[in-house]
Amino acid sequence: MGLSPADESAGPLLIPYLYEQGKIHQNLFAILPAKKDEDQAKITYGGYQEEGTPPELQYFYNEAANQMITHQVSGSFHWEVPLKKLVIGDGFSSFRPQVLSALTDTGTSLIIAYYKDLEVFQQEICRYVEKKLSGLPSSPGCTSFAYGYQRITGCTKEVFEQLPTVHLQLGSYMYQLTPGQYLDYVASWS
Repeated sequence: MGLSPADESAGPLLIPYLYEQGKIHQNLFAILPAKKDEDQAKITYGGYQEEGTPPELQYFYNEAANQMITHQVSGSFHWEVPLKKLVIGDGFSSFRPQVLSALTDTGTSLIIAYYKDLEVFQQEICRYVEKKLSGLPSSPGCTSFAYGYQRITGCTKEVFEQLPTVHLQLGSYMYQLTPGQYLDYVASWS
């Protein structure tokens, strides 16, 4: 039994099974992440844990206060969300990825892309550096390597902070990734 979306070929799934047996009130589960390292994270089966939640943690369940975003997931054996498009900068470049779904996982913060989509992404970041940042004193340049590695020479902290925001549309919601969320700044490489 697992917590993946329904897939009849996978055998019984925990949440639908408990719901069908009348053991939980709703066919869902909720995760309450720990706010600090010393706090405990909680998982609730059959609803949201609101009653009995300490006031300092109730903020998590207030959708309006948190601007909580929900996605309908699909797929077999994993949680898939439709990937619609990528926009680099404020309209500098836009492309529709070849792989049109994103896998989500509550246990990781990795962004992994299909290699052909990653190549296009890297080319567009390099084009952005060459067109928009080449006049800066450090004269930044850009080189893409195999396996998703990319190096921006002359990438001072000033240059890094001027790299574009990446807009990633999953489902109907457009997420924004700052340079620090899609690249690592390594001072010794600048």
